[in-house]
Amino acid sequence: MLGNTMLLAATLMILHAAFSMYEHLSHLKALGRPSDALPPDGPHLAFEALAALALASAGAVLRTPALREASWRSEMRHRCVRPRVRVSLSGLRT
Repeated sequence: MLGNTMLLAATLMILHAAFSMYEHLSHLKALGRPSDALPPDGPHLAFEALAALALASAGAVLRTPALREASWRSEMRHRCVRPRVRVSLSGLRT
C-alpha cells in the first residue's frame, strides 16, 4: 500500500512540475519573449522533478513482490524432460 501511495504522489508531483513549466512557457510565448530562460521557480521545479523520480523509484521497489529463488534445482522442479521424437520423411511417397 505504501508503494502505491508513493507512486501516486510521484505521478502528481511530476505532472505538477510539467504543468508549471508549460504554463510559464505559454506565458512567455504570449508576451513574445524568448523561452530560453527558466522561470523564477525553475530550480524548485527541477528539484520537484528529481524528488518525484526518487519517490517513484522507492515506490516501485516497495511495490514489487519478493524475488524468487533462481537456481537450476528450483527451475527444474517446474519443468520436465521430454524425449525428442524424430520424424523421418524418407519413407513417405508423394
